[in-house]
Order: sequence, then C-alpha cells, then structure tokens
Amino acid sequence: KTLAIVAASTMMVSCGNQKPDVKSLETEIDSASYALGMDMAIKVKANFEKADTDLFLQGYRNGMDSTNMLIAQEDLNAFLGAFFQKQQAEKMKEQQEKAAKVFNTFIFLFYLMLINVTVLFIDWFIPILLLSPVMPKAL
Repeated sequence: KTLAIVAASTMMVSCGNQKPDVKSLETEIDSASYALGMDMAIKVKANFEKADTDLFLQGYRNGMDSTNMLIAQEDLNAFLGAFFQKQQAEKMKEQQEKAAKVFNTFIFLFYLMLINVTVLFIDWFIPILLLSPVMPKAL
C-alpha cells in the first residue's frame, strides 16, 4: 500500500511541478517509471478515493528528500495498517448491514408467500374436501 501511494504521487508530483507531459517513453526506465506511477495511481484511486491530493504529494516530496516528515518513517507501516484495517472494518459492517436487509426482505417475502399459499389452500382445497362424497366403508 505504501508503494502504491509513493508511485501514484510520482505521477502527481510531475503534474504539480507544471512540467509538460511526456508524449513518448524513450527507455525501459521511462516505461517502468510511468507504468509504476500509473499502476499505483489506479490502486490508490480504487482503494482510497478520499485521499487529499495535496497532502499525498507533500508526503511523497517529503519522503523523497527525507525532510519535513510529519509522520516518523518507523511509524508509517503501523499507521497505514491500522488505518486501512479500520477502513476495511467499516466497509465490512456496511456490507453486513446490506446483507441483513436483503435477508430480512427475503424472509418477509417468504412469509408473505406462505400466507398466500395457506389462504389459497383454505379458499380452494378445503371446500373441495368438504364437498367431496364420503367414501363407503369397506366391509
């Protein structure tokens, strides 16, 4: 995840420095650099759409030049692990709540169907049974 953030910020920093976009990739390093940045940006966008772009880029620049770091480097993995674990727990809770609503709706509809079948049975089959001739007793 940290690598994703770093790579995505590489792409964003070049935009922030107002350098013109490169139109072609000349070397294998160019291609790998671009591919890594693009891949990480896509992953960050998919997994953390609330990311503050300015702070993201500041974190990238501070990490590259090792100055003005607002979070100690040794605390990064623990912080990011806890943060994304919390995000995952919240997403799981939302999914469980949605699943519970779907299940409750299913149960409601099942009982409604059961009531309708019971009413149908009472309305149609009970009168038929009551009106049918009685079978003669066997001797």
